Amino acid sequence: MPDPLASYRDTMRRRGGQARREQERRRRRARKTARRVAEYLRHAYGAARVVLFRPMAGDEVPLGPRSDIDLAVRGLDKEDYFEAVARVQDEAVPFQVDLVRIEQCPESLHEVIRREGCDV
Repeated sequence: MPDPLASYRDTMRRRGGQARREQERRRRRARKTARRVAEYLRHAYGAARVVLFRPMAGDEVPLGPRSDIDLAVRGLDKEDYFEAVARVQDEAVPFQVDLVRIEQCPESLHEVIRREGCDV
């Protein structure tokens, strides 16, 4: 007797594969965007270090359609921060970027950046 759920299982397997491939494409695109933004911050604002952290830094956390790029930057003058945030948003479309100055972030965030971050 044929398995009545075989077609359903095949469809779910196929959809799962498509979702994983889309997830990987989005992650690659986000990392490429993060590298471009980091270069922009270094050239336009003299940033000494740019670190990608949280979900984008690893491969294990799924990215949703509204996942953002979390960047920590060292060497960005506080007077330039808000302008840099606005410019970075333009550079990163279609992604949103959360930009934090390492010099001003709380110790708990420093720990997250040290533990999860990777230089871009």
